[in-house]
Amino acid sequence: MGTNNKGITYLSYLGILALIPLMTEKDDEFVQFHAKQGLNLFIFEVIGVVVLNILSFVILIDITNPVFWFLSIAISFISSIVYLLFLIVSIIGMINVSKGLKTPLPVIGSIQIIK
Repeated sequence: MGTNNKGITYLSYLGILALIPLMTEKDDEFVQFHAKQGLNLFIFEVIGVVVLNILSFVILIDITNPVFWFLSIAISFISSIVYLLFLIVSIIGMINVSKGLKTPLPVIGSIQIIK
């Protein structure tokens, strides 16, 4: 079973707030595991937002062209799916915290940016 300090561990999956448990609970292995997982997730979220915004900006160059209209709608749809996937992965992380598990997040859990 994990830590008794689950409350602060939940912050790990709320974006930049992952820095709070990472900095304040340095001696708790469970908290550190989830803080690092959450920070990795946040970094992937930022990268995803930047890439999608760049694509959206590039598409807006010639919005009068019907092909760019289609691409704009496609990027909006893809953005919605990506944001939903990040939300789902965050919820999975919080479920792992509530169960006291140190299970890596799906897909990105094995890619450690923050170690």
